[in-house]
Amino acid sequence: MTKVRFLSGLTTIGANVVEISTATSRVLMDFGSTENIANMPALETMFKNHSIPDSPDLFALNSSSQYAHEAIFISHLHLDHTGALPLLNTDIPVYFSSDSNQLYKALVSSGLSFAHTLNIHTFLPNVPICIGDLTITGLPSDHDILGINALLVFDGTHRFAHSGDFRLNGFHPELVQNWAKTLSSLQIDVFLTETTSFSFPDTKEQGDFDNPLTEYQLLNKFAHIIKESSLLPVINCYERNIERILAFNNTSYQQLRPIVWEYQFAKLINLLKPTEPLLVLAESIPNDTSLIQATPVSIAEITAKSDKYCLHSTFANRKWLTALPPIHYLHSNGSPLGAYDPNYQVLRDYLATINAKYEYFGCSGHATPTDIIDICKKVNAKLTIPWHSFHPELFVSAFKDNSTLLPQYDEIYEFN
Repeated sequence: MTKVRFLSGLTTIGANVVEISTATSRVLMDFGSTENIANMPALETMFKNHSIPDSPDLFALNSSSQYAHEAIFISHLHLDHTGALPLLNTDIPVYFSSDSNQLYKALVSSGLSFAHTLNIHTFLPNVPICIGDLTITGLPSDHDILGINALLVFDGTHRFAHSGDFRLNGFHPELVQNWAKTLSSLQIDVFLTETTSFSFPDTKEQGDFDNPLTEYQLLNKFAHIIKESSLLPVINCYERNIERILAFNNTSYQQLRPIVWEYQFAKLINLLKPTEPLLVLAESIPNDTSLIQATPVSIAEITAKSDKYCLHSTFANRKWLTALPPIHYLHSNGSPLGAYDPNYQVLRDYLATINAKYEYFGCSGHATPTDIIDICKKVNAKLTIPWHSFHPELFVSAFKDNSTLLPQYDEIYEFN
């Protein structure tokens, strides 16, 4: 008998964790949290609120597991899918995709992430990993981060699939179509799908999900701005969307107006693509530096030739913008991301004081409602379960003529 239990994330964006187990084997898919790790309440409170995975044995010191074989598989390295990992008090194997592991190491080395004390293993795309009775296969996908995989679990009889986060407006929509086709051919018993874009009915955010730019359209906009603007383009982007960062850098060189990156981002680029031409902001370089393949450019040089450069700027280092000529601030999904973060208003107020032109300049990492329904219909699972959403019930209403389930935390779903 195989049991499926939902540990967190049923009505939240992120922190969606599911446990699939037999008598001897257990696999958890993703291990996120809705709490800020710097200010977390007591474990018991978080278990009760399902803001971390409700599996106390993984968090207790010197606890023993009832399973001879167990592992955690991470679909991708966004914090809402990994945020509970630092709380682990066990050496349970934690599997990252090979690309995710490469990104993780680069983020740590560049100072853009902290190092986990975890028993990290890697999996290759489309190569099954056996965890006792269960076989797990990663299926490459597309999201706004390197290394994203949908996950397939097979118990010898039943097949369970977890979409991870996905979209069709990214750099690799064909990968999503590929895994949907693969899952369709396997006659999936249970398909867990993200439904983020069903979260904001009748709001501006929902409009952004309904009509997202593609990554290529965003690049074309960027090329036009840096070619035509008399203002200094300043870009604030998300460090884990390395494909967009590399694309922006390449586009800026093509337009003969290269980006000058803050040191940590320059080092990240250098680690992941050592041959990439690269400029680094001189004022951001620490005394102890291992970055060897980047040309320093100072604030004074940018000010003197503002029509020859773009500048990367993080929120933490916004002070450098004060001395610059008029800027066009392109907010490309970098922190602070939106109004829910108190620092967002701090940023907007600061930009107003320096008379900066502000523009939201991102595109969604999540599929539209229409695209989610189309992918789920293509998968054609016997049972489809929506989660990773504030309103998964809206997906159920829209996904007509197909079998769906809104699971409960206290239920164990058995498959004989």
